[in-house]
Amino acid sequence: MATKTKLSGITSITNSASTVLDIYNSNTNYKDKNLVKLSIVLSTIGVIDDLLVAFQSPKKIKKVFSLLLLSVTLVRNVMQLKLLKLKETEQSE
Repeated sequence: MATKTKLSGITSITNSASTVLDIYNSNTNYKDKNLVKLSIVLSTIGVIDDLLVAFQSPKKIKKVFSLLLLSVTLVRNVMQLKLLKLKETEQSE
């Protein structure tokens, strides 16, 4: 398994890439479905990596905050997938 510094670096990169993609997707009204899906995957990977880093920490508040962040991100990603599917069905009709 990666050391804490490598995992923290991976988390930072995936979270940054996800944020950049979210901003780009919102500016283009989520027209590119593949970029939306990539953003969802990156945000999920980033939050899971963040959770792994938090569990290595001795601070309980960091673990609780990371679990809360995981739940919020998963709910957000499911909602984005449903919205994407809804847009696809509207365009096919």
